[in-house]
Amino acid sequence: MLLGRFEGGTEQLVRDVFFCWLSVYSIVGVSIFWGLLADLYGRERALRLFGFVAVGGTLGAISGASIASFASSLLPRVGLGPEHLPFLSAACLEICVWIQRSLQRASASLEAAKGSDLASLANSAPIGGSVLAGFQRVAQSRYLTLACVYVAIYVVGSTLAYDVAARLAKAAFEADDDARRAFFGKIDLATNIVTLLLQLFASGFVLRKLGVGIGLCAVPIV
Repeated sequence: MLLGRFEGGTEQLVRDVFFCWLSVYSIVGVSIFWGLLADLYGRERALRLFGFVAVGGTLGAISGASIASFASSLLPRVGLGPEHLPFLSAACLEICVWIQRSLQRASASLEAAKGSDLASLANSAPIGGSVLAGFQRVAQSRYLTLACVYVAIYVVGSTLAYDVAARLAKAAFEADDDARRAFFGKIDLATNIVTLLLQLFASGFVLRKLGVGIGLCAVPIV
């Protein structure tokens, strides 16, 4: 709501803070979700179910892009503006919170169903409860350090690409904010449709035949 209350430099500051917060939240929220699933499901279940979970996330992104594109043209007709879209996002996030809580409540039965996996969980050392414990674990593991570097490079590259797209869209739709939002919605929709097709028909083959390393390299190459 603050985006519509300020002008000039203050408005730009609010936009920058919101964009940074949203970028960090997107990474942290998704990481927490996958971390929860990794805790709930053993290796066999993960190999069988994580692909479906990823497809579900892509379908959610497709739905979000479609709604954003549709709402950008519909909201002005009913006297609303883009500042009301975050309320819809907040409602969707609240639904996700309730689903995650349901998974946590079901964790007891899932853990019991693991059987032999419980022994390996008992023997593994848990991360401590301090704020720096996670950073210490990452610093002690070359694997985790490289994973964090990979994610950081991916996020920085994606951010730069998005910034270029935003500048091009601003130049093309400078006088029409609604058309610019609809344009980004269509771009996100097309991107996620391609992602869904790759997840269904290409990712499994690449990971099985060529390995995880080639699969990870495929993203920055594309």
